[in-house]
Amino acid sequence: MTFKLTKQRKEIIDVFAKSDKPLSAEMVFVKLNNQRINLSTVYRNIEMLMRANLIGKLYLNNLAYYYYNHHNHVHYMVCEQCHHMVEIDCVHEQFNHVAEANNFKITHHDLVIYGLCKECLNH
Repeated sequence: MTFKLTKQRKEIIDVFAKSDKPLSAEMVFVKLNNQRINLSTVYRNIEMLMRANLIGKLYLNNLAYYYYNHHNHVHYMVCEQCHHMVEIDCVHEQFNHVAEANNFKITHHDLVIYGLCKECLNH
């Protein structure tokens, strides 16, 4: 998909590129701190950037978070107490074997593992 790289889109992409963790649309809006970009514009641009495969999407606690898709598809481990996120590699080969054995075609997937991080376990 091709698209015009507007100033607003570049600003949104830059927010994701500088972040080391997934962000909600509201978090992007706050980080932009730009009175010319409203929240609905952020949502529309995120959707367009997802169609262009520049932004990925995952759900954490029933809320959509987005991330700059600068490398292979990843998953996250999330601490239920402090919400620290750890990026982990995707193991899609294992999913494909299960899908094939059950005559199932995977179109996409998300995987979030919840637990407690080392710091929260020690408190």
